Amino acid sequence: MKIIHLNRKKSIAKIKVTNLDDLWHLSRIIEPNDLISGKIERKIKLGRAKEKSRAIRKSFFVKLKVDDIKYEAEALRLAGKIQEGPDELPKGASHTFDIKIGTIFKIEKKWKNYQVSRLKEAQAESQTPKAIACVLDDSEANIAAITPSGVKHLGKIALRLAKKRLKEPKQKEKLGKVVAELIRLEKEKDLDVIILGSPLFWKEELLKAIKDKSIKLAKKCRLEDVSTGSKRGITELINRGVIDKVLKKSRMQKEFQLVDNLLAEISKGGLGEYGLKQVKTAAKNSNIKVLLITDKFIST
Repeated sequence: MKIIHLNRKKSIAKIKVTNLDDLWHLSRIIEPNDLISGKIERKIKLGRAKEKSRAIRKSFFVKLKVDDIKYEAEALRLAGKIQEGPDELPKGASHTFDIKIGTIFKIEKKWKNYQVSRLKEAQAESQTPKAIACVLDDSEANIAAITPSGVKHLGKIALRLAKKRLKEPKQKEKLGKVVAELIRLEKEKDLDVIILGSPLFWKEELLKAIKDKSIKLAKKCRLEDVSTGSKRGITELINRGVIDKVLKKSRMQKEFQLVDNLLAEISKGGLGEYGLKQVKTAAKNSNIKVLLITDKFIST
């Protein structure tokens, strides 16, 4: 995310969306009754009614008062009523404004402190290296995308490897499937870092196979120990702080640790409390050091 302009006195921010994680942040910042303005495209038919017409795409500036926010995988869809726009879109007409990577738009709202903080965090996170983690053992390999806002499992590859037979064509072919997938992801996502994790020697064997295919990709790899090639291996990397070391300032890592600390205190009957009633009591008694609030609670 890029904050082009932010003026809290005038209640306005101009934003450019630079990655898919921005859409998640914006879905938690934009609220009903906010004003959103920017360019949209519509198809316009040319030609008279009786003639064969052709359609062209034309850009229009619109300002929309938001009624509903729908977060999708590759777009944030805002539905609302037109406040300003061309003659084709009269004031009060229902319309949607789609926010995608590359969209530049303005938000007019009464900004809360946490919303401004989240906006600035999203901008800082956009500078974070793009990374994936691949954990493997003799049975399987699991690959996940690592972003500041979370982990997305990308796939599992069955292996059934045997150290003594690694030089056999069939064994090399199985490891080659993992290499091919990592090469594909590197091209697709323009990765900065690839974390290879495994028990024993499997990560070193995978790195050798990567070097045979792409020296460029091999230079981006970091080796780490995990106990398994299952999804649990990805969780081990997170819990040990490996992700934080690689991605530096990671929102996901911080939130993981805070929640983990809370659950530990609750399980031992220590200083952790949860639930609105209990937290209110702690607040009245000035007994809160760290307060965790879910996005869902804030938006209700």
